[in-house]
This record gives sequence, structure tokens and C-alpha cells, in this order.
Amino acid sequence: MKYFSSGIEDKLSGTIFLQADPNEKIIGFRYQWEDENWKYVYNGTEKFDLDKKNQTIEVFHNISPEQFSYTSIFYNSFISLKNALPLLIKDNDVTKAVSDTTIGQSKLIVLRLGIRNKVIGHLGDLRPLTTKRTINYTILIDPVSYLPTAILQTNSVNQDFIKTTFTQVDATVAGPPEKSWYFSTYLTQFKQRVQSLPNTLISSSETGPEWVLPEFGTEKKISLTDQKGKIVLLEFWIRNCAYCQAAFPELSKIAGKFKGPNFQLLAINCYDTKNSIAPILQQHAPEYQVLYNGLKVADAYGITGYPTAVLIDKNGIVVYAGIFNALKLSSKIKDLLAVK
Repeated sequence: MKYFSSGIEDKLSGTIFLQADPNEKIIGFRYQWEDENWKYVYNGTEKFDLDKKNQTIEVFHNISPEQFSYTSIFYNSFISLKNALPLLIKDNDVTKAVSDTTIGQSKLIVLRLGIRNKVIGHLGDLRPLTTKRTINYTILIDPVSYLPTAILQTNSVNQDFIKTTFTQVDATVAGPPEKSWYFSTYLTQFKQRVQSLPNTLISSSETGPEWVLPEFGTEKKISLTDQKGKIVLLEFWIRNCAYCQAAFPELSKIAGKFKGPNFQLLAINCYDTKNSIAPILQQHAPEYQVLYNGLKVADAYGITGYPTAVLIDKNGIVVYAGIFNALKLSSKIKDLLAVK
């Protein structure tokens, strides 16, 4: 991943085993992913994360599809393509082109897709974008196995890109030992941690947990109590997130539209350092307050993906929590402001 527009470059690599399972009703497969520092396992019932460096294991029960909707290892993966391609083929607004090419000694099929104002999500859903742009996908496919060998994602606005490369693909591998699918197997070597996140995102009708956080660019600290009597929109974001980048202008529009004594928009960066988010904020110049060091706040609100919005009414009660959607939030804010 390289975002020229924000000076961000990041790389993630590892080994994954995917097993389709018709009896698995949540995401349709089991998986094990591993690199030198982590191992992630989902066995159809529980998912658990092994921290090799600290020799700890964190186990998650009560699994829902939302817990996988922002899983980095599935972005532009076999899984996202498998679920997205049937939708894209039927969509007449998607531009499509197929050709042959040769790279080195390898003959490949090239599939090109152009999707207006949408992007393929981690599990293959089509997510609307908050800014108008075409997302282009160039997919290289092995003509024998018909499996992808590489995916390049670009856009019509700037030079930012995300590239996924698949190497040493083996569709006949037997898979890991059966015992490796169960977290109890690892408890002799790894110490179990208490889950750091609630099982579910905070829901409507709950009271928003209190917090105090530093404000970027000032020496002030801001609290939820400070906003008493106001309608408050919290947007949880992180630095390495394309959706978060795209949300900046939409949030500024919301802040300007509802500017006044009865509304407050606060963006909470969850775990990036103050220095690392400075270039992004300088570039986007958000017209609202940005807070940082917000990981514990994100934990308290059950945030598992980014950007996530939480809208709180003047009595401190949550009225919306979910994926950032500018139109939906604007409508809800307008309705709340109309209530006397």
C-alpha cells in the first residue's frame, strides 16, 4: 500500500490457509494466517489471535460477520474477489475488459474493472465512497487454475495504490493439523488474555462512556462531559485507512453545515502518534477538532473497524453507531436538532 497523497507506505505479508466450509454460516470459510510475529485463526466457532512476541493469546467468542469486515488480511484477497465478482459482473455501470499478457515466462489473463464511487470491501461487499472517484482494479489471473496472482488497485484522482501479490499458491495442500484449529492447543505456550474489546459495538439507547483526551494542535484536553447538552458526533479513525482519508472532506462539510452551540463534531484517532498524524491533518485541514490517544475510548465503545461513527444526543444517549455514512448521519443530526 502506498498513498502518495498522504505520504503513507505500509506492507503486510504472511502465509494463509483458507478452507471453504459449507457448514460455516458466518463467512463461509475457516482460516489460519501467520507471519513472524502473529498468528490468526478462525475455526468456525471462535477466532483467536496469537502474539508470538509476548506469548499471549486472545480468544473471541460470539462471532459476527462485522468482526471480519475490516480484517486487513482479507482486503483484495481471494475471499473478497470470490464474493465481489458476481456482483460486479451483473453491474452494467462497472467497466470491464479482459485481455492476455505475458510477464516473464508466464502467460496470464488480465481483468480490468472500473467501479464508480464504490470500493470492494474486505469480504467482497461493495462499499460506497464519500468522495466521487473511480476505483480501478487490474487483476492478473493464472489461465490454468483461474486463481489471481496479483491485484492492483488505483483510482482516478491521484497516484495512491494498493497492490496484493499471491505467491506459492497451492490449491491441493492438505492444510494444518486438526489440533491447530483449537485455542486450547496453544495454552501450554501462550498465556490467555482477557478480551480488550467488547463483543459488539455500542448500541443505540446506551449511554456513551465518559472520556478525556488531548486535542491535536493545542494544549487542551476535551471530555465528553464538556459537551453536555449538545448533540455529539464522534468519528473514530486511524492513519493507515483509505476510508478514513476519504471521510475528511465529508466530515468538514458536516461540521460546517451544523455549526452552532448545539452540535459538536470530534474526530478521535485511536492509536497513531501525534507526530505521525500531523502530515495528514496538515494536508486535509479538517474544520473540526481532532483528538488523539483514543485507543481506550475505542475499546470502551466497542470499535473494531474504521472509520466508525457514534452519534450521541443531548442527553448523552447513543442514537447511532456504525460505519461512517455522511448522508445518514446528516439526516439524523438534522432530526435531533429539530427536537426541542
